[in-house]
Amino acid sequence: MPNHVTLMPNEVIVTRWDNPQDSDRFSLGSVTNKLEAFYDFLSVPKYSGRRDVVTTLVDLFRSVRGEVEAAGAPDEASVSEFLDILAIFVASERGHPSSSESFLTQGRKLATLMH
Repeated sequence: MPNHVTLMPNEVIVTRWDNPQDSDRFSLGSVTNKLEAFYDFLSVPKYSGRRDVVTTLVDLFRSVRGEVEAAGAPDEASVSEFLDILAIFVASERGHPSSSESFLTQGRKLATLMH
């Protein structure tokens, strides 16, 4: 389900992954009394299942830039690291076995960064 559900003492807050600025609020009592309807509300798709490639790449760059900054490297290294990661992705898609191991290593690192 593409929702983040926050349980507060008297309230349940539902935030969609694709629209974190907007959230739906329900009283805890209404959710408890209408649990099946609440589940149905969560189950109904309200978004496009496809993320825009530009948004995905911008998010990836932001993650890389944050890691470069955390490592104490100069900001200019962000572009180089980002392009290296893209090159690894492209090489793995083209079936270059020598790049597969690097891709898996980088993929695991990126998964950790983005979540």
